[in-house]
Amino acid sequence: MKTIYLIFLIFLITGLLFGQDEGLEFENITTISGLSASRAKCIFQDSEGYLWIGTLAGGLNRYDGYSFTVFKNRQDDSTSLGHNDVYNIAEDKNGNIWVATDEGISKYVKPGLDWNVIPWNTII
Repeated sequence: MKTIYLIFLIFLITGLLFGQDEGLEFENITTISGLSASRAKCIFQDSEGYLWIGTLAGGLNRYDGYSFTVFKNRQDDSTSLGHNDVYNIAEDKNGNIWVATDEGISKYVKPGLDWNVIPWNTII
C-alpha cells in the first residue's frame, strides 16, 4: 500500500513541477505581417522592448508588437543602414543600436532614424 501512495505522490509532484503555463501566447511574424524578408539571421530585444530582426537581403526590422519599421541600405543616402545583410545586433549602455552587416558596422543613434556607418576597412 505504501508503494501505491509513493507512486501517486511522485506523479503529483512531477505534475506540479513540470506543468505548463497556459497564459503564454505565440504569434507568427511573417512577410505577410510586414517583415521585410523571410530569412531572419538574428533577433534582439532592446531595453525599450522593441524587437529587432536582422534579415538576409531584407535589411533590419524593428517590431513594436503591432507594426514594423524597416531600415534598408539606400545607395544615395550615407545615413541609411550600411548593407541589407544583417548578421548581428547589440545595444550599448546609452541605448544605441549597433548592427553588423556585410559592409561594416552601423550605429543607430536614437531618437532619429539615421545611421552612422563604420566600414570594415577602417576597423580592421
